[in-house]
Amino acid sequence: MKIVILGAGQVGSTVAESLASEANDLTVVDIDGAKQRLVMVNPEITDVGPKDFLVWDDCFSFPDLLVRVTRAMQVTVAHEDLKGRPHTLQCEGPMAELMQHEIDHLDGILAVDRAVGLDPFAFRSEWEKYHLPAERYGVPYPREAPDEAIATRLRSVAAGAS
Repeated sequence: MKIVILGAGQVGSTVAESLASEANDLTVVDIDGAKQRLVMVNPEITDVGPKDFLVWDDCFSFPDLLVRVTRAMQVTVAHEDLKGRPHTLQCEGPMAELMQHEIDHLDGILAVDRAVGLDPFAFRSEWEKYHLPAERYGVPYPREAPDEAIATRLRSVAAGAS
């Protein structure tokens, strides 16, 4: 299945521009080569699941670069259609990552702003020499509250020192 999602700032067609002028935010989801289209006006993430995963994110804004980011494994997105009717969409895995990516665009945030870990940037051509496409998405893991993460790290450091 091919999925393409574009934020309003990335859509160049006259139709999309006229639609975007009527709404604060617009995301067009193109599934399987335009056979299905979902236009989301003012999309907003209203809930996230309990797990995160690492992903090597790519973007039309910088096509030759991959960026390692952390994303929620599950999200709920509230939005309106072009007639102003409210809708809710629940997404998981790669689709959840794409929704977070595109909503970030609408909020003026790029993947490079969310880079995590040591050496979080890779040229696509170099990354593809050493990795399989499936390796772009990491294994989900439970999200820790910041205080819990700090406490866990301190315990592991203390255990290593004794």
